[in-house]
Amino acid sequence: MKPTITLFKRLIPFLAIFPVAYAQIPDKVLHYADTIVVNGNIVSMDNKEMLSPDPGSIYQAMAIRDGKILDLGNNNYIRSLAGPNTQIMNVNGKTIIPGLIETHVHPESTLNEMPSVEAVRDSYQWAPGIHTAVLVEENPADTLENLKQMLNEYPPEPGEWIHVLLVTYEEHPDLPDIAALTAGIYNNVFTMEDLTRAIPNNPATIGSGDSPSAVVQPGMMIRVRIGPDQKSIVEPLRVPQAMQDKHQIDLSKDNPFNELFSNNKAALEEDAFHAHLEQGCGWAEVDGHHGQHCSHRVIVMNQMAFDKTNELWPGFVLAANDMMTLTDRAGDRGLIGGVFQESEAWSRTIFPPRVPKDVYDQWMKDVMNHYAEGGLTMIASSLEEGRSMTSFYRIMREDKRLPVRFGYGYEMLRSPLLYPTQPQLPVNLGAHWGPIEANPWFWPMGITDGGSGDSRRVACFDQDLPGSMALKQREWCMNDEAYRIKQLLVPAIASGWRLFSSHAFGSHQFRLHAEWIEEARIRGNMTMDDIRNLRIGFAHGGAVGKIPDVIEIMKDYNFYVPIRPSDVAESLVQVKRYGPEGLEFLAPTKTLLEAGVKVVGEGGHELTPSIYFRDLSMFITRRIKDPSDVGVEGELVMPEEAIDRVAALRLYTSRASEWLFAENVTGSLEVGYYADFVVLDKDYFSVPVDQIEDNKILMTYVGDQVIYKDEEWSPDNI
Repeated sequence: MKPTITLFKRLIPFLAIFPVAYAQIPDKVLHYADTIVVNGNIVSMDNKEMLSPDPGSIYQAMAIRDGKILDLGNNNYIRSLAGPNTQIMNVNGKTIIPGLIETHVHPESTLNEMPSVEAVRDSYQWAPGIHTAVLVEENPADTLENLKQMLNEYPPEPGEWIHVLLVTYEEHPDLPDIAALTAGIYNNVFTMEDLTRAIPNNPATIGSGDSPSAVVQPGMMIRVRIGPDQKSIVEPLRVPQAMQDKHQIDLSKDNPFNELFSNNKAALEEDAFHAHLEQGCGWAEVDGHHGQHCSHRVIVMNQMAFDKTNELWPGFVLAANDMMTLTDRAGDRGLIGGVFQESEAWSRTIFPPRVPKDVYDQWMKDVMNHYAEGGLTMIASSLEEGRSMTSFYRIMREDKRLPVRFGYGYEMLRSPLLYPTQPQLPVNLGAHWGPIEANPWFWPMGITDGGSGDSRRVACFDQDLPGSMALKQREWCMNDEAYRIKQLLVPAIASGWRLFSSHAFGSHQFRLHAEWIEEARIRGNMTMDDIRNLRIGFAHGGAVGKIPDVIEIMKDYNFYVPIRPSDVAESLVQVKRYGPEGLEFLAPTKTLLEAGVKVVGEGGHELTPSIYFRDLSMFITRRIKDPSDVGVEGELVMPEEAIDRVAALRLYTSRASEWLFAENVTGSLEVGYYADFVVLDKDYFSVPVDQIEDNKILMTYVGDQVIYKDEEWSPDNI
């Protein structure tokens, strides 16, 4: 018989006589701890005053039972709570802090980046049919003629899809680059009728930047079939010799690309930026993201593909006509771009995902385990695919938990597949969101409008930051047409939904969001306290600024303003063009915190473990730590906005937890809170500032399990 049961039986007669005494016996006396941690430097972070340098209580040891903290104290006291089956972890003086909380990371995006599943993942993703790529000639008719010749050499089977990528000739300065090519498609250089004449008897697509074709080598051709296991079977049809371009190009006046983009050889970003402005295009995109502001990717369908699309998606034409705002009548013209590509709405409709559910479930668990490697014990994100939500619930039914906790927002409500019913859907679904206590592993936190204007290089400043006409043209101020954001958010909030996360870049965009939210408040007969209690949040705050009336809006509406250090680097590229005044808009963390704005830490890292120490370092030093290709690595930006290391850590613990409606059980190490913590290699609180970014996670513990442990380190007695 277990000791706890024997002890309890012996106490029964006493408890029957003295019921009041029974009620006063601490629970910890009746039950042993499941796990205790000893010889640690356990920094609780229970002081939640944002700018205080005091992290709060510090302990030697911690007892855990049923996934929660039973007690904290010195070694001797905590050891007294151990029973014969209690697991003891001796961390030998290592620092323990609350688990880090990532407020914006997408499991689907992480999956797409994970090398460990890349080969298997791709085998399920390729669409059936012929895949090829063709080099863009000076005359579009010549391009299509070359394509016809290849297909005559290797004819498609009846009904077989043909997927073609248009490849730009970057070595020649007078042929279109990817931006001009996309603009050309929007301007009828390649049309549905042209492609139908070239390929009349099979459904076909031809596209720039991001087409369904798995082939990127011009002249190469493969056939993809679907095997019994749903994996792609690839048959090489045409594999050319190494490309040795021998084109003799004689440009003529009727070259359709001359008017769109001349002398456009791949150049420095600044030169490309101004060239694009001359086209009336607001941003020279480095990587087309979410399809806004001259996205460098679009697909054209032929008539058979268009007919098949309308058969499977009856509302396609209406949705594309209204939602693809970069051109007119996109649906009627058989164009697929913007959110239709970014959300994969078209491809998933025409070629449904084939990954077996048990494989996809394991991938999602692998993703969550990967987050733990970076010290994350809780994440938040919009869910972009219904199959992901289905997968997480399957995992929950099987395992009764996830590797790390996950608060999610409904992104799929914005899908063009649902157009034009999106405004009615949230209202009719009912506002089902709540705190972490409703489900400690997977809980709904509201809706999101991610995707609209999702680039830190097009922040909306309006009159807050004067600039040249070219610079102001480049700004992207989300309006009523941007994915119909307002039409979705206003009725949703008015019906009780929480706007968990919305993309807003630049000071003026907060004003626009406040206008929409105020309209929702009035429509829903809500008080300002009702709105404040929603804890409405945003994303990627690289250039939020510190304009007084905007700060008052943030405070009055109780907005939560995440700041992602890597986006400061992205935003720096834009604001530098405005002169010294632009730098004032770069993540003014200290000013906002001192004013009482709810600033939150955000990482958005898909793959790199322990990178959050680099983020913390940027908040502390204000030195850009982003190793991306934007060319600002190492720059010091507004050092007066630096905060100390304790305040920086709060952005990723207690403040993040508060935004996610989880502050009563996570974000610090306190009795009754979930036992979510990480063990650090170096003491974050005493290591020299220039070494903070070099720290790493040794162990991540979530609830009642070790989810990640460094291979070269292990606590004693584990």
